[in-house]
Amino acid sequence: MHASITLFIILSLVMTWSDMTVRRLLLVALVSYILMRVWSFLFFIPELLAFQKVPLNSAPSAELAARVSKWTFWTWFREPLDIISFLFSLLALYWLRR
Repeated sequence: MHASITLFIILSLVMTWSDMTVRRLLLVALVSYILMRVWSFLFFIPELLAFQKVPLNSAPSAELAARVSKWTFWTWFREPLDIISFLFSLLALYWLRR
């Protein structure tokens, strides 16, 4: 799914390159999306894999609670990148239809 999103943003850029406003909006969307994906790759995915190794019947530890808290805290800052990508893509579509 993420590869498709990246591909479609790039294809949209190629197809609308001559429209400077649309190009700028799509570039913001692409950069925001790439930042979110890199951040996920470097932090969230390794943590997710580590969480999967914790036995379900084990008692929660202070270390695990701290990691969950860290995950939750940083998720609040990752979500705006998704929102930026979505909104700037919609703005590009709106601008293109004008």
